[in-house]
Amino acid sequence: KSFCAGIDIAWMRRSASQGAAENQRDAMQLAMMLDAVDRCPKPVIAMVHGAALGGGAGLVAVADIAIAAEEATFALSEVRLGLAPSLVAPYLYSAVGARACRRYMVSGERFDAREALRIGLAHGVVASDKLAAARDHMIEACLKGGPKAQAAAKELIRVVDDSPMGPDLMRYTASHFSDLRASEEGREGLAAFLDKRRPKWSE
Repeated sequence: KSFCAGIDIAWMRRSASQGAAENQRDAMQLAMMLDAVDRCPKPVIAMVHGAALGGGAGLVAVADIAIAAEEATFALSEVRLGLAPSLVAPYLYSAVGARACRRYMVSGERFDAREALRIGLAHGVVASDKLAAARDHMIEACLKGGPKAQAAAKELIRVVDDSPMGPDLMRYTASHFSDLRASEEGREGLAAFLDKRRPKWSE
């Protein structure tokens, strides 16, 4: 049983025999799928059991939160097929950094859940029979946040990651914070805290 064992190899072989334009379109569809998950305004939680190989590891990387079962395994094994993990590379690089990418993208070797945790691909590792409980805990935690604030936080991370420190970023973050504080959701969250009640979005 796998989380995602990667792209269907027979389909890959058929795609490779197509014309250049069709081959490019197929690859672009996969790239757009990963981008859609990465840019999803809602929290994305990956609960990883079994194998997460190739594109499966990429799906883990685009998740906001990734929890792996102890027996989960990961690999970026494209090089063993004469390919490279091109489509997932931006997300893996963002998640684990250049050094871990150099090892696992080049070697194609499998690694376990503890190693995924060590390099930053997973946020936690639990026994397989605790995976559902860990999922429920993360869902409960996310439901306490304002939906618009969570979407704004995800966009904030993207902007900060792409921007140098300096006056422009300071102005952006000050505006970002003040806009949220003045928003309907922000006002509701502050009022709920002061009134010692649950905000409307979590009722």
